[in-house]
Amino acid sequence: MDNQKDFLCLEHNGKILSKQIEAENDFQETVPAYCDDIYRVIKCSCRSYITSADISYNEIKIYGKIEIGLSYYNENSNICFVDFEENFTKTVSADNLSDSSFVCADICDKYINYRVINQRRIDIHTSSTVIFDVYDRISCPQISVCENAKLKKENVKTSNIINSIMTKIEFDEDYSLPAGFEPVKRVISFTAYASVTETKTIKDKALVKANVNISALYVADNENEEIENIEYTFNVSKIIDCSGISDKDICISDIKIGSLYVKAKNNGGERVNALEIFGDLSLNNVFIRENRLELVTDGYIPEYISECSYSDYGVNEAGEYVNENKLINLSFPMPDGVNRVYDIGLTVLTPIFKSGKLIFSVQADVLCENENGEIISFSAGDDAELNYPSYSEAVAGVSISSFDYTISDRNSLDLRINSVINMYMFNTRNISVLTDVNETDRISNTPSLTVYFGKADESVWNIAKRFSSDENVIIEENSLVSDILDADRVLIIPKA
Repeated sequence: MDNQKDFLCLEHNGKILSKQIEAENDFQETVPAYCDDIYRVIKCSCRSYITSADISYNEIKIYGKIEIGLSYYNENSNICFVDFEENFTKTVSADNLSDSSFVCADICDKYINYRVINQRRIDIHTSSTVIFDVYDRISCPQISVCENAKLKKENVKTSNIINSIMTKIEFDEDYSLPAGFEPVKRVISFTAYASVTETKTIKDKALVKANVNISALYVADNENEEIENIEYTFNVSKIIDCSGISDKDICISDIKIGSLYVKAKNNGGERVNALEIFGDLSLNNVFIRENRLELVTDGYIPEYISECSYSDYGVNEAGEYVNENKLINLSFPMPDGVNRVYDIGLTVLTPIFKSGKLIFSVQADVLCENENGEIISFSAGDDAELNYPSYSEAVAGVSISSFDYTISDRNSLDLRINSVINMYMFNTRNISVLTDVNETDRISNTPSLTVYFGKADESVWNIAKRFSSDENVIIEENSLVSDILDADRVLIIPKA
């Protein structure tokens, strides 16, 4: 029997590689001529971020920057600040990638060590972990039409990760000190955090809005040279070009502070009464498209013995978009003898979704005063865990919108963090799809009616295929309300 057939190719972007690589970097930094000599380091911190990730000639190249900040005492016991910027590149081999492949990458700082060589030079060692996922086009053939055959079809809601784009949002702000604040003699430290406030997609473009909070410490230009802390919050936005996306697609943005500079600025007058704040935010944007997909999972040709070919096709299904605020309570141990906290810098490390849980770490860099009146610093970390038990995987971004803290009697720094969860969750499933169906021998002496003793939870489709009948005819003939038997019962099986 000649059966006219049509085929189609199922395609989606699947994760083909997920990897973590250690990044160790050594730098020799020289203090610029306009800066004072180093006599004692108070704080040495680093902030790493990815600027781009490319695939070419079966190589994955990840580019990034490391921002290093150094607060120190000069020979007159004045607090000074200097910063350095370094680039890094990581290359990983990857075979058999197509032109459609793309990378989602992030980096987590682990620690920084330093060694003062002399009053003008310092050696710095940084350690971090680069985390990346590689997506590529996955194809699977499927039969869509076969004349004279019965085909079983399943309608599945799928979530396809269609692209990933890394970009940055630049900012340049002038901030005049409010009334009551002393003028600026010199800036000695600064920290920042940012949160995504809105994402929106249209044809070939995406809009991302964010809120940025800057905290700066400076020495006041007065007789006592007190240390002042000032905070400034502002909004930024970015329109991202992304060919092929539509207004129904979902954008998940993970945001980090990139380059950051805070400089004293004179807006007129005898004393410096303003700060210039400039730099950029690092944005990792993942775009997701929801779709309804009709899959043919089985088939047979009535009155013939059928030979079927199948192939596994992996899909992301049951997706859910989450954009919500969560209050996180964390505690960090403190050194003995801390009298005052001047500034706290918080960094959210790359979130991991595993076994229905969103897990992420928060790193705190604290500048404080000890009981001897000296400025010291310390770093600590703590983990947060949020439960989403219905899902197995997610694309997630976690950022901080605000926080406050208290110091407990047990020498613990207790933080209340308002976090922003920007996430798309889904489950993965391998579905066996029908790639071809062919008849062999004709079934002889097929009765017009067959009596069959069905079992609870048995599929009507399997019964119809077994007796070379028709699923819909069996359901109608036996007044069934479902294609799965809800109890043991006797069925009449008509001939197809």
